[in-house]
Amino acid sequence: MNGTRRRRPAKRKSVSLIAVLQQGVRHLLTSRVGWYVPAVFPVLLFILAHLLTLITFVFTRFDLVEQNQQLYKFMVTWAVYGFVPLLLCSYGCFFAVAKPGITILARKLPHWLAANLHQANSCVYGFATGLALLVLLQPGVGPKSLLLFVIGFVSGVGNWQVYRRLVADDPLAGVLVERQGPDENVVE
Repeated sequence: MNGTRRRRPAKRKSVSLIAVLQQGVRHLLTSRVGWYVPAVFPVLLFILAHLLTLITFVFTRFDLVEQNQQLYKFMVTWAVYGFVPLLLCSYGCFFAVAKPGITILARKLPHWLAANLHQANSCVYGFATGLALLVLLQPGVGPKSLLLFVIGFVSGVGNWQVYRRLVADDPLAGVLVERQGPDENVVE
């Protein structure tokens, strides 16, 4: 005999791979919100532009739409070349305008509600993104510049709303406590 005792096999706890992946993704999303939120709407618009381009391409194959139409050319151009400028403008405006803008708005407009401050900040962020896209345009573009501004505006407003929903601590929390002061909550 070798002196070893036969042991019962220990019960192993089964771990679901899907549950572990979901928990990891949830942790990543909540810990690094500022890294990916400015890319949410540009990526969605990029996917939408490619889907519309694919649909237009199918229509041109079946001779339902002529290939020399301006809409087709504009859509293909936007799907290929529009993503990177929109993404860069979105990131730049998020960190240069939206993040510091919420505290500036809270200090300048002390009587506004937090929801109104967030809405105003999302509009400022969208306006800045739209203007940044317009600065990158060549002169003489015409009515397409309005569409480009609207795309930038929608992207900025949407990104701020997503950021507001995902961030754990409200960016206005420190400013609102500072604005109320310590003695306003005391009832005598």
